Amino acid sequence: MRLVATILLMFFLSGCSGEYILTAPDVVCPAGEKAALIFRLQRREFWRITSPQKNATVMVHLPDGATRCALTDKNGYAAVAFVVPSRSGVYQVRFYYQDVEGQELSAKGNVYSLSKDDRFVVVDMDSLPKSGLDLSSACLALKRLSQNVHLIYVSEKLGYTPAAARGLLRMRGYPEGPVVCFNKIPQWYQYRLCRQGWRVRAVKPTRTDDNLTHLYNRLKKPTYAITADDLTARTFLNIGMKVIFVGKDSVGEAMTVDSWKEVGNLPVLDTKNTPAANQDGPK
Repeated sequence: MRLVATILLMFFLSGCSGEYILTAPDVVCPAGEKAALIFRLQRREFWRITSPQKNATVMVHLPDGATRCALTDKNGYAAVAFVVPSRSGVYQVRFYYQDVEGQELSAKGNVYSLSKDDRFVVVDMDSLPKSGLDLSSACLALKRLSQNVHLIYVSEKLGYTPAAARGLLRMRGYPEGPVVCFNKIPQWYQYRLCRQGWRVRAVKPTRTDDNLTHLYNRLKKPTYAITADDLTARTFLNIGMKVIFVGKDSVGEAMTVDSWKEVGNLPVLDTKNTPAANQDGPK
C-alpha cells in the first residue's frame, strides 16, 4: 500500500499541470516561394503522457507581419500557408494560444529562406559522432563546409523538435542549421518477406521520405548528403542525392570515405566560390 502511494505521489509531482506543448518543425524553402507551416498542439495530462489538443484556434504571426489563425484537427495538427520572404536568411514565426480557462502558450518556430544561388549539403544528424576524435573531426569538417554552403540537418529522432536538436548540436560543437524531420527506408526492407502462392520474395518499399523529397525537388540542384548509416544512405540515393557515406562498406552508388576527417578534405565539397546565405537575416 505504501509503495502504491509513493508511486502515485511521484506521478503527481512529476507533472499533472496540464501544460501545453507546441512543436513546429523548421521550414526550409527557396526565397519568395509558397510554403506550408505545419505544427502540433498537445497537452501534458499526466507525467510524460500527452494528448492532442483538437479544435484549438492558434494564432500564428508570420515573418511578413501578417497574423493568421489555424484550427487544429483531431490529432492536434494544423497548417498555415504563406510566402517565404524574398531575402535569404533566418526568420521567426510566433505562435500564441489561450484556452477557455485562460491558460496561455507562446512558442517560436524558424523559417529558413534560401536564395536560388545558394548551395546546400544535407547532413544526417542521427549518425553524427557524439564523442572522441571522430567528434572533433566531424565538427571541423562541417564547420569548413558551413562557411560556404547551407547545412541542412535531417533527423528521425529530433526532427519534430528542432530547438532541442540545435541545442544538442551547439553542445557538441557542430555548426547550427535547420533541422528537417524525415523517415529513412524502413528497416524491415531487408528482412520482410511476402508470400504469393508458393513463392517467397522480398518486398521493396515504393516510397521514400516525402518531406525530404519535396525539399530536394523545390531546390532543383545537385545536392550532396552525408551520412554514416547505410539505410539513410539508401534513402538519400532513392531521392536522387549524391551521397557521401562514412564507413568501411560500400552502399550502392555512394562515395565511401573511411573517416569524418576525410569528409572535410573532399574536393567535391570544395565550394569556395559559392556565396553564403545571410544567416543573420531579420528575426
